[in-house]
Amino acid sequence: MGRPGVGGGPWAGGEGAGTGVGREREGPPPCPPVPPPGGGPAAQGDGGGKGDGGGKGGRRGKGRRSRGRGGKGIGLFGGEGWGLGDRGVVWEEHGGVLSRGAVRAHLLAARLAGVVATSREVSLRSYRLFGAGDPRVLIGLEPQKGWGEGELVDLMARKCGVSGDLGYRQGPDAIDPERTLAALDAFAERVGEAAARRVPVLFGTGHPHRLLGFYAELADAMSAAGCEVLTPAQGKRVDITTRFGVRTYNLDYVRGVALVREPGARVGASDPGVHSHSPLPIRVVLGAAAEVGGPLPGLVVGDHGWVVGAGQLGFEAIGPADVDDPAVFVGEEEGRVAVAVPLDDGVRSDYYRPLTRYVLNRACLSR
Repeated sequence: MGRPGVGGGPWAGGEGAGTGVGREREGPPPCPPVPPPGGGPAAQGDGGGKGDGGGKGGRRGKGRRSRGRGGKGIGLFGGEGWGLGDRGVVWEEHGGVLSRGAVRAHLLAARLAGVVATSREVSLRSYRLFGAGDPRVLIGLEPQKGWGEGELVDLMARKCGVSGDLGYRQGPDAIDPERTLAALDAFAERVGEAAARRVPVLFGTGHPHRLLGFYAELADAMSAAGCEVLTPAQGKRVDITTRFGVRTYNLDYVRGVALVREPGARVGASDPGVHSHSPLPIRVVLGAAAEVGGPLPGLVVGDHGWVVGAGQLGFEAIGPADVDDPAVFVGEEEGRVAVAVPLDDGVRSDYYRPLTRYVLNRACLSR
């Protein structure tokens, strides 16, 4: 596979492969239909739009066009699903269930998969730094063997769907939405199993601006299912090495999701926390939990150093990762990370809401 196509690669063409989903051949959803979390913003799409990746639009439905100026409803099956308007992703009722086809369409439309914002140059640089053992890219992983650039490209092509052509050095990178969907299914299975066993769970993010809402809704659902959502080491100091030197941050929790803040930052401020790839916060959190006799998490859900650091310490860990985060996928390949979900981790926060909805439904945790 060479340079990704403008339409998002080979997955962008064909019937039902654009932003409108054509034929729906899937079986019934695993869980009963329920309303979306929080009801979602009030905007409806007409669902009859053409797929802009070359696929045909879904069947016309009852929905009305999005109220957002210039916003078009994404033609998901039956004319009802998620739409991208100028105000972001909006919910449109279809019995409360998102099919795989609907989520696939959303992944491409929101550029969570297909051609993504991460460039090939950035990805290759991360692979080289990983192979050189740079801790900024290892993010807590201790690889079982050396990984050369070619091996990492092969792995990422298999895990994410990026181009496996070593001659492709510049241009956009891409994620195969089918691989994202398969990983979301595996992610949901782990969430559902943990909820069924009512194990303690821990959530943490180094991307609070983007992924906090995704994790928070999962935490709410798992808490409602009887899982204890752990919040150890609240307010504890963490010294993290950055490109600007060692910086001190404080651990905090927002809706049950761990993150780090600048010292003195107001809780509830518009800035939800700082961006960090470091595994030190999860080590501090788990160490604090162990010091007081637990409980320890039966499942850790997070990104970057949160998921890799937990997996390296032997905890079941699952989470999303971008194509320039090879440590998460190497961790999965070597058995430290249970599930790595390939997707762009830097899009608008509301673009992840359909993924939350899909995961909760497949995990039978929808409310």
